[in-house]
Amino acid sequence: MKLLIAGIGNILMKDEGVGVYQARSLSKKKIKGIEVVEIGTETWKIPLEAENFENLLIIDALKLGNHPGTVYFIKNFELVDLPSFSLHQKDFIREVFLIKELKGKPENMYLFGIEPESIEWGIGLSPSLEKKFEEIQEKLERACFMILKEKE
Repeated sequence: MKLLIAGIGNILMKDEGVGVYQARSLSKKKIKGIEVVEIGTETWKIPLEAENFENLLIIDALKLGNHPGTVYFIKNFELVDLPSFSLHQKDFIREVFLIKELKGKPENMYLFGIEPESIEWGIGLSPSLEKKFEEIQEKLERACFMILKEKE
């Protein structure tokens, strides 16, 4: 497979779960060359999954202070590029970098971040992200197709 999509986040904390919700929706489309995994809060699974793929795309909520639903797309980021705006610890990213160094895969890593509105206890997305869900999904699909076409 060319591309592993990893949806991370906590669905019990509103927009913190946007990565999981987006991954679930994308997995229903069964796009050739893509495997989608719902990681949730079990980020330790990502390095185990990623070592067999050319590309890894992580979908997550990223809080940078912009309008809710703003999408950030970062290619081949470095560990130092991930400031404290990430809502998750970066230990799993360190492990992915180590596996990449040892095994050469994943060759490319991408971060598809979505600005949250509400990070508080509750199931389901905030009204802002719910309203923009399809628009975000379209941007995610375009990012996936761009990644798949890069090495053709």
